[in-house]
Amino acid sequence: MCGDITREIDADPVTNSNCHRPMCRKARSSPHSTQPFAAMSSFRWVRGEDHVRRCKLPETDVFTASFCKIRTSAMPIVFDDLDMATVPAGALDQEPGIRPQAHIYVGSKAPWFQITDDLTQFEAIPDMPATTD
Repeated sequence: MCGDITREIDADPVTNSNCHRPMCRKARSSPHSTQPFAAMSSFRWVRGEDHVRRCKLPETDVFTASFCKIRTSAMPIVFDDLDMATVPAGALDQEPGIRPQAHIYVGSKAPWFQITDDLTQFEAIPDMPATTD
């Protein structure tokens, strides 16, 4: 929000989905998170990475929240084990290059939220596409 932290993604994301897991909703304070995933080879921090804090929930395999330690804005999440990074779609300055392709974890979506589009819905998560360098 303030510009102290900047990042670049120099290739279109590999995938983009709307995630309905409770932890994703809470991390983004919305009915679902929209999260384009990019290969790490196309993602880089330009400035302010030292202001980014990661919080991995111990009871999950990979879920991590990432935020600015000063203003608590949602930040990109780097998944080293997946060789991927995701940037909250609402934090992007430009078109992400790929529209959401599916709704994931609809089995745990907020009961008050109604999905009204025609995107494919998955009860949990489908296999992630492989990255290529």
